Amino acid sequence: MIIVPGLPPLQETTHSRELSRRIDDAVRDYQRANPDTTDSDVRTALLRSAPAGDAPGIVRRKKAIAVGVAAAAVGAFTATANAGGNFNNQWLLIGGIVAAVGALAFVAIRWARRD
Repeated sequence: MIIVPGLPPLQETTHSRELSRRIDDAVRDYQRANPDTTDSDVRTALLRSAPAGDAPGIVRRKKAIAVGVAAAAVGAFTATANAGGNFNNQWLLIGGIVAAVGALAFVAIRWARRD
């Protein structure tokens, strides 16, 4: 299995194996009938035939990242805006930093548990 960082591992099923076998046969038959076909032609054709758009796992990961970044921004904004540039109340600053770090931890956990 090929592992690509940032992408969930591919789930191989009986349907995917059968489809792969049929595609291999179709490409081989086409190359026999058209000997001038290059590997680049095959690659381009396969990319064009693949469905466009993001997979559900990628959409979930993008949402988790958006929530984490938004929470980190809110935490940082809350800490600095309420202090008004004057950090006499250290607990507010600490709370904002904890919120920002917690949001980043949330994103890291979501990445680790991607499915």
